[in-house]
Amino acid sequence: MSRNHSIALVVRKVRLEEQGNDFAYWQTQTYESRLATLEEIRCEYHGDVIEQKIIRVLNLRAKA
Repeated sequence: MSRNHSIALVVRKVRLEEQGNDFAYWQTQTYESRLATLEEIRCEYHGDVIEQKIIRVLNLRAKA
């Protein structure tokens, strides 16, 4: 049973003075949610490069 989903692009133009406050939004989020979002952004930007480096360092220490 296959479902076809589509995502609609929604854009809303607002005046600069009507724009929401990002800081206020993130203050309402739990620290777990903020960290999870930060990690998601980091992964999108860096990919698994950091994780691979950490594993390599841990492997080097394990051999020593």
